[in-house]
Amino acid sequence: MKWVHQVLLSSLVVTVLGCANVPTQEMSDARQALKAAKNVRAEQYALFVLQEAEQALTQAEENLQAGLFNQAREEAILAKEGALRAYDMAIAIENAQIIWQTISTLFYSENDIDELLKKAHTAAQRGDVENTVQFANKAYEQGEKLLNQIYLERTHLLINKLKSIALSNDVLLILEKAEQAYREQEGKKAYELVHPLFKSH
Repeated sequence: MKWVHQVLLSSLVVTVLGCANVPTQEMSDARQALKAAKNVRAEQYALFVLQEAEQALTQAEENLQAGLFNQAREEAILAKEGALRAYDMAIAIENAQIIWQTISTLFYSENDIDELLKKAHTAAQRGDVENTVQFANKAYEQGEKLLNQIYLERTHLLINKLKSIALSNDVLLILEKAEQAYREQEGKKAYELVHPLFKSH
């Protein structure tokens, strides 16, 4: 009887240890990271890096099915890291593109894409994470400064035109807020305050 208890206890220990070795969390993390990357269109901006992450996850799943838990864990971790890199690349490029498209749509007759953004796309196609993010972030910063300057210039013109018109007290209060934002170099805020006033007058 004592021998039976020992066998059962040994079997239980083996089962518990076996379950503990299953990389459940790592597999879940990798899948979630890939889903997040795809949600920000990483396949469009960072296809090479995303595909590597997908391949790592596929290998992790195969290892898991084969009971090779340590290998599955390692591949799952690689998949998660790759997916996060693809996510970072996609977000950086998307942010830069949005601001340059805004500049193009609002103020330029042609779709003028910043040279840094082109470099970011080229680096992304090579799977170069560091340069992709670096170029895209610089493109975003450059675009943000340019867009703010354009908003400020437009706001200045609109304020001057509005001041030549007889305005109600309510409108004058909004105009004052726009001027305050203009003085504080908050181009977009100032423009969004003054532009509707100009259109309504």
